[in-house]
Amino acid sequence: MNRPMKYHIYNLDNHPLCFGEPALEFDTKEQAIEFASNVFEENKFYHIIEDILFYDGGYLNASDLIPIIDPETQDVILIAKEEVEKNE
Repeated sequence: MNRPMKYHIYNLDNHPLCFGEPALEFDTKEQAIEFASNVFEENKFYHIIEDILFYDGGYLNASDLIPIIDPETQDVILIAKEEVEKNE
């Protein structure tokens, strides 16, 4: 299976950032940085690498997604950036 180069966010143990099972991937480094800035505290250690990730848990392109806290369940959910901008 041919996988394209994508940007992935890794912790210091080189585990990819996942949402449930799938690993999150991004089309651009800027999108990965923006996502990471919404997830991690300022001094939290992570790195962003452009690579080809082979991961058994699957993949989720999060390029246009933003993590937010669901006000009803307090769970982290991913929503489209355009939905956030529309509701502001």
